[in-house]
Amino acid sequence: MRRGFFTTILSCGCLALLTLPGTAGAAIAVESFSFGLSTAQAGAHPDVTVDISFAEPGEPETPQDAFIELPRGLFLYPWTLPRCVPQQVASDECPLDSQVGVVDVHSASFGDLEKTPVYLGVPEPDELARLVFDSLGFSEPVEVPVRAGAANGYSLSLAFEGLPEAMPVATLELSLWGVPPAPIHDQERGPHASEVPGGRQAHIAQTPFTRNPTACGATSATAVAHSYEDAEDLSAALASGPTITGCDKLSFDPITALGPTAAEAASTTGLGFEYRLPQDLLSNGLATSDTEALALYLQGLTVNEAAASSRAVCTLAQANLFTEVPATCPAASKIASFGGALTGTDEVLEGSVYFGGLEGPGEYLLLLVASGAGLELKLPAWLVAGSEAELVIPELPQLPLEDLDLQFNPATSLFLNPPRCGTFAAITEAIGRSQPDLASVASTPFLVDSGPNGGPCPEPQAGGSSPPPTTGAAPAPTAPKPPVTVELLKHPPHRGRDRTPTFRFASNLPDSSFECKIDRRKWRSCHSPLTLRKLGVGNHTFRVKARAAGAASRTLSFRFVIAPGGGKRS
Repeated sequence: MRRGFFTTILSCGCLALLTLPGTAGAAIAVESFSFGLSTAQAGAHPDVTVDISFAEPGEPETPQDAFIELPRGLFLYPWTLPRCVPQQVASDECPLDSQVGVVDVHSASFGDLEKTPVYLGVPEPDELARLVFDSLGFSEPVEVPVRAGAANGYSLSLAFEGLPEAMPVATLELSLWGVPPAPIHDQERGPHASEVPGGRQAHIAQTPFTRNPTACGATSATAVAHSYEDAEDLSAALASGPTITGCDKLSFDPITALGPTAAEAASTTGLGFEYRLPQDLLSNGLATSDTEALALYLQGLTVNEAAASSRAVCTLAQANLFTEVPATCPAASKIASFGGALTGTDEVLEGSVYFGGLEGPGEYLLLLVASGAGLELKLPAWLVAGSEAELVIPELPQLPLEDLDLQFNPATSLFLNPPRCGTFAAITEAIGRSQPDLASVASTPFLVDSGPNGGPCPEPQAGGSSPPPTTGAAPAPTAPKPPVTVELLKHPPHRGRDRTPTFRFASNLPDSSFECKIDRRKWRSCHSPLTLRKLGVGNHTFRVKARAAGAASRTLSFRFVIAPGGGKRS
C-alpha cells in the first residue's frame, strides 16, 4: 500500500514542498529537501547526497517512513562490491570494502546522533540493492531497499521505513560515494579503517558504484513522507539538482546481429536479434550512452498476417505494463524469448515476448517482459507488416543495458522468408540518448539459398507474353497489371525531436495518387515529399496508401515518438 501511495504522488507532478491534504487535521511536513551530485558530467560517477528534514517532528506527528526518488538515468552498480548482513553491521564486522557512503541522523529529542557508515547489504529478489546502517537510538540496523521499476520510469527509489517512534527523526542526510574504494573517502570510513596498519589498504579495484544519467538536462529528486499518527496523509517535496552536461563526450558503438533462422524461400522462419553495448567500469571513465530506441528492418521478410490473426493475445491489463505488478500473460501468447543484462553483473534478465494483438492496419503490439538482477523490465514494441517486416522498440529505459536478445520461435509461423533466393539485408537502427541525432545503423546480410523444405529455389514467375494468335482467332488477353504498392523512401527516426517531420514515398505504378493521414485525423490527398505541420510531443502514427487504375494499395504505417525539447532536426 505504501508503495502505491508513493507512485501516485510521484505521477501527479508535485510542486516543491507540497503537503497533500488527508483526513486528519495536521500532516507530517517535509520542511526541506535537497539533492546534489559532486559532478554534472554525463556518464560520470558522482557522490550523491540527499538531505531531508521534518518540521517539528512529534508535534503533532512523528515521521514513520520516507521515500526518496532519484532522477531517471542516475543508477547504481551494486554488484561489484562486497555485501554486509545486518548482524555484521550491529557488531561492527562489515567487510571494509562494503561501505558505500555515510548517513547523518539528527533527532529533535536527542540532537545529532552521529555520522555513521552506510554499507551495501543483501537485497531481496525485487530489489536492485539494499543499504544498511546502524545509528545511536535505533533499536536495530536500518535497512533501506533500493528499487527501480516500470511505475516510476525505472528511477531509483530509496525506502526509509520504520523510523524510530520513540526518537523522532528531525533530519536525515545520506551521501553515497561514486567510487567507494577511492582514498578520498578514507576519513569517513567505518571503525576498521583505523585498524589497518598504515591506513586503509584497497582490497578491490576502484570500480564505480554510481552513474550519472547519459541524457543531458535538468535533474530533480522527490521525497514523500508520512507519520505514525496518520499513514494516509502524505507530504511531498521536489528538489532540483544540477543540470547534466557533456553528453558529446559519451561514446555509442553498439554491436548487432539480426536475421532469420531459416534459409528457405517462401517458408516460415524464426528470427534472431542480438544487441551488445559494451561498457567499461573504470573509476575515471565515462559510461556509454544508454540506448533510447531500436528499429529492425528485414528486407524481403514479411509478416504472416494469417498466422498473426489466429494467435492468442496478452492484453495490456494482463501485461501490467506500467505498474510494479508482475505480468500474467497467457502462455499461448508467447512468441519469443527475451533477455538482457545490466553492466557490472553476471545475473541475466530472462523473459518472453507476448503477442498483444492488432493495433491498427498492419500493426501489431508486442509486449517484452524480463526479470532478474532485482528488476522486472516491461517494454511495448510494434511489429509492422509491409513489403519488409519492421520491429520497433520505441523507448528503452535509462538503464545501463549492456545486452539485449530476442529469439522468435519459428513454430509461431509469424514471419515468412522472401519468395525468391538471394542475399538480403537485415538493418538495425539504434538511437542513443546522449545526443538528439545520435544514431548507429548496421546492416547484416542474410542468405536465402533453397526452396521450401530444402528443395530447389523457386523459378522467377513467367512473363506476360502470349502465343501468337491464329487467323480469325480472338486476340490474346493482355497481361494483367501488377497490383499497386506504396513504399516509404524517407522517414524520421523512430524517436527524435523534430516536430515537423518529412516523409517521402513512391508507388510502383506511374500516375499513382496518394492519400495520407496522421494519427486519428481524416485521410487527405498528399504528394511526396510531405512535411507535416507541427506535432505535439508523444506517440504518432503516419499512414499512406497509393491509388492507380481504380485500385488502392494496402496502407503503409510508420510509428514514431517525438521527445520533449524538439525543434527542426538538421
